[in-house]
Amino acid sequence: ERRHSAKDIRLFGKVSYDETRLSQITAWFPGRIDKLYVEYTGQKVKLGEELAELYSPDIRNAWEELNQAKSADNLLRETSFAHSRTAALSTADAVREKLRLLGLTGDQIREFEESGKPSDHITIHSTTDGVVVRRDAVEGIYADTGTKLFTVADLSVVWILLDVYESDLSWIDTGDEVVITTEAYPGEHFIGNVSFIDPVVNERTRTVRIRVTVPNHGERLKTDMFVRAELKTAAGNRSTADAPLVIPATAPLLTGERAVVYVASPHEEGVFEGREVVLGRRLGDRYEVKSGLSEGENVVVNGNFKIDSALQILARPSMMNSEDKAAPGGHDHGN
Repeated sequence: ERRHSAKDIRLFGKVSYDETRLSQITAWFPGRIDKLYVEYTGQKVKLGEELAELYSPDIRNAWEELNQAKSADNLLRETSFAHSRTAALSTADAVREKLRLLGLTGDQIREFEESGKPSDHITIHSTTDGVVVRRDAVEGIYADTGTKLFTVADLSVVWILLDVYESDLSWIDTGDEVVITTEAYPGEHFIGNVSFIDPVVNERTRTVRIRVTVPNHGERLKTDMFVRAELKTAAGNRSTADAPLVIPATAPLLTGERAVVYVASPHEEGVFEGREVVLGRRLGDRYEVKSGLSEGENVVVNGNFKIDSALQILARPSMMNSEDKAAPGGHDHGN
């Protein structure tokens, strides 16, 4: 018959950062770190929160350029030299853009313009809410352009990394629901979905890594925490027409190279035909049949070895022997 069969796959894995929610905060210009507001790794920060204060001559030079451009504009405001004033305004806009490219926010640039005092320090702010998972910045060090200062992770969503054996791969697809349990919170479940299946098999373990995305309310799941996972999967689509053709797992005689079933004759009671079939996946207590049987046929599920041995006693060809596979099936009358 055609039937959808479910399979429970139990896996082990660990919690990891969601790499799409990691932010690297770097130095956009060379300078010296004069003050740190982040005291330790693991500290929580908010979007826009101050992380460090950086001394840089580049900031002082940019401030001087902006101040000169604005002073020139003020001097030319009452004159008829419109072209010169336009040039001064263009210079001021160019310096503002330079400051923006150096990583300054709009508020910081406005503060520069309004202060009237030269500045050679700039504050570095967090670009996201999260936890500082790496702190490379140390007071007194000199940072070049591009130097990593902090790594901030948003842990409101985490990844669960699981290793799946090749034999289970055909059961798993992106979007499948996964139930996560941990030793830390016995009796509680975390629900996620498969978001990625690695295209490469691990040569050493012969497994494929899959990634499950899980909402982490209250940040209870910690990175590197070991977890158990359970996937409940179903073969094929949900319509009956697309369901796989299956037989009970006790029906086929398996020789290692072939699979044989005995099919009841629809015309004569107690007569069975030996037939070679091609099996697919083991679906719990059933096998998927790729070829050799049709929907609605009756197969022997108990006593198939008795039928085959009776043939051998009667010196008739056995379906268990490869050289006899073309021979007709056997008969069993009575039991």
